[in-house]
Amino acid sequence: MSILSVLLFISFSLLNTSNKLVICASLFMGAVLVVNSMVEFYGKKEATHSLIACTVLCCILKWQSLSLMILVSYTAILVSLLLSIVIFEKLKFKVNFHIKNFISLITASVVDTTIVCIGLLYKFSTGKCLSIYIRDLAFKFSYASISSICLLAAAYLFYWAKRKYVKLSV
Repeated sequence: MSILSVLLFISFSLLNTSNKLVICASLFMGAVLVVNSMVEFYGKKEATHSLIACTVLCCILKWQSLSLMILVSYTAILVSLLLSIVIFEKLKFKVNFHIKNFISLITASVVDTTIVCIGLLYKFSTGKCLSIYIRDLAFKFSYASISSICLLAAAYLFYWAKRKYVKLSV
């Protein structure tokens, strides 16, 4: 099991321990970044196996306190991250890592938030669910934008350093 699988498991384990949207959104974005990195470094098959294993293991560990909301949450995570893997893999040779990552983050955010809010309808009113939906998407889009800008800046710095190093050695 790689370090990325451990990070994914930690992210999943912490995800349902907080009821704050800010924390849950950041943990979800971290999970998507980890899964995207797995696809990039180890391939689609390894990322999918690790995702399913981490999700099942977290559900087993929460078995005694498993509620409908936790089940909906893990279902949303699994569906959105599987979709993220598919999108990331389809864009593999078409665009750069940071672009694939941004598209994948946004898509996974919309899918996860939609499934969770549909699950919340049994507990809250439609207006409250819509409010949660909008706030959650705002947090996730903010995190997606910030992480993508950081990845773009890092890629630019590596490109710049490589170009400068190549010039010096020639």
